Formats: sequence, C-alpha cells, structure tokens
Amino acid sequence: MTKPKNFALIALGFVLYPIVLALPYPFFRHHARAENITVFSDESISPALFPILNDVERRLQRSPLNDPSLRHRVFICNETWLFVLMANTDSHAGGVNKAWLNQSIFLRRANIPANRLLGPSGKEVAGDRTLAYFIAHEIVHTLEEQQLGRYGYLRLPA
Repeated sequence: MTKPKNFALIALGFVLYPIVLALPYPFFRHHARAENITVFSDESISPALFPILNDVERRLQRSPLNDPSLRHRVFICNETWLFVLMANTDSHAGGVNKAWLNQSIFLRRANIPANRLLGPSGKEVAGDRTLAYFIAHEIVHTLEEQQLGRYGYLRLPA
C-alpha cells in the first residue's frame, strides 16, 4: 500500500470514529427505557434493569445539578472489543461519558440481575459501586457539562 492510501485510510478513520461515537446504535440491538434513561445493549436486557434505573433516578433527584428534562443514553458494552472501541483511551474505566460530543454513556459488561458492573478481569466490581452507582456517576458528568457548558466542562481537571 502506498503512503497516500495509508494517509487516506487514517483520515477516513478520523472522520468515521466520531460518527460511530455519535451514532452507536447499530452495535446495540436491544434497548429498554424508564423515565428519561434509555439503556442500549449488545445483548438482551434483563427486566431487573428497571429497579436499577429507579434507583438511579432517586440518586439523581438528590443532586442540585439534576435536570429531569434531559434524556440520557446508556450503552452497555458486553463485548470487550466494543467497550474498547467506544471508550478508546479510557478503556480501563468502568464507564465513560462522551459529554463533549453527545452525552452518550458507555459502560463495560454488566450483570444486571446482580446490579453489578464487571471489571476488566470479568469479576464483579466489589463494594458500594453498583451498576446503579456507575450509571448515576456517568449521568452526573452530563449534568456538569450542561451546567458549565462544553468549554467549561472540558477545562475541568481529569
């Protein structure tokens, strides 16, 4: 392959990647909605998700940043390659929020009936950090971006 073709492929990747992040729906065939949170998944979604989303709503209602008019999109990536694709350099995290782009939230594999996120090892994340915790945590990043504006949000320390 010649250098101009390599450059063209790299340039195409830079163009397509933000589109994939902005419109990830083809990778996630299943979805469930409760109130203003829609969860998408590449695997079927357990009905146990609905009490979890109710818990997330209760957590958000306690925040002064909460805006009940906002709609949130959470994508559970049960395939490791899919989470790595969506999270990119943050693929070590439990979840990422693309607040700078379109506020899509990507989480790694989850055991929904147990209300747990699975870590990179495949084991459930221990302690108080439930799946509800991770969803609420990532939604708060959206709320911060809404409160501060995109530029203010991007200036926050990591």
